Amino acid sequence: MRNTDHGFARRDDWNALKSDFDRLFLQVKQGEHGRDRVQYFRAVTYKEVGLRSPNVSFLHDAANQFVALAREIRPSQFGEESLYQAYLLYSDKLSLAKEADVVVQELKRRYPKSRYLYVLESKRQITPPRILRAQFAENASQKAARKLPVVVLDPGHGGEDDGAVGIGGLKEKNLTLSIAHETEKVLQGLGCAQVHLTRSFDTFLPLFERSEKANALHADLFVSIHLNADDHFPLKSQGMEIYTVSREASPEALGIVSRENASIDDLGGGLQSFLAELYQRGASAVSEPAARKLYNNMRSLFLSKWGGLRGRGVKQGPFYVLMGLEMPAVLLEVLFVTHPEDAMKLSNPQFRSDVATALAESICEYFEQ
Repeated sequence: MRNTDHGFARRDDWNALKSDFDRLFLQVKQGEHGRDRVQYFRAVTYKEVGLRSPNVSFLHDAANQFVALAREIRPSQFGEESLYQAYLLYSDKLSLAKEADVVVQELKRRYPKSRYLYVLESKRQITPPRILRAQFAENASQKAARKLPVVVLDPGHGGEDDGAVGIGGLKEKNLTLSIAHETEKVLQGLGCAQVHLTRSFDTFLPLFERSEKANALHADLFVSIHLNADDHFPLKSQGMEIYTVSREASPEALGIVSRENASIDDLGGGLQSFLAELYQRGASAVSEPAARKLYNNMRSLFLSKWGGLRGRGVKQGPFYVLMGLEMPAVLLEVLFVTHPEDAMKLSNPQFRSDVATALAESICEYFEQ
């Protein structure tokens, strides 16, 4: 509902969901397995209700719930993310600077290496721009101050959004996260870039938040990782392809766009107007060198492995996750989960590791050129 009910049209559904989480939370005892997951999504539900309702008390409740989760006796995989969400509510929605500062200090103390610390410091020092800058110009002083370029890896889908589901129940959301984590490890080992992930576990993240994270980090490259599917002709469609954003798209590409954009409403004429402006500003042209570098390098690195990596080309399409980004950005469709040979490879951890290695090395070569 987060992406399909931007207003409060489904008020009864939201209230019912909130009540369900309240009841479930009371049933799960402190320290019991799964309590943190219930707490996290209860807080998320309160936040979403608060964003749609004139009653700001829901936002207060959500922020407090996020903080309470981070302070649970039993360590939680949601602790770091919860403090970040609490900060966003206190700072951006409730204008409670004191509470926001307390959360930042707690994040520093509990998670001193948190990827969110850079994001929060950036948000506190500058106001992230809301429109695409002409020629993707970045804050020169920040870029000069850092030693390594920044790449943001975006594992497609997550949470209630499975993405494509293929042979043997392969879920796109799980495989993209696996590849992203492996790519992150390889990049850290190579030392050619600072690397950040839009999501680190199986959670839903609205598409616009993915681009906002990348912009807040002043990234030099954004790579959205996906898996392809063809339910109509599963035996004919296989291989890898890479996309850049554009208002232009082939009929075949539009089918992929429809699936990857499925978690948002139809944006209608406003989308077309925005895409036209984006296209005129050269988003596709700026991203094209990165797309071709990654595409050619990955295919080359697979020549002697796994029978090669069949290529489907570098293409263009109106992918929502690539819109509004202030850096070169590509969407990688690794293979088809619906093709028997591709699915067999994707189910093999070693293949996913090899994909991650090839992607990481290609990213390094792009930055070194």
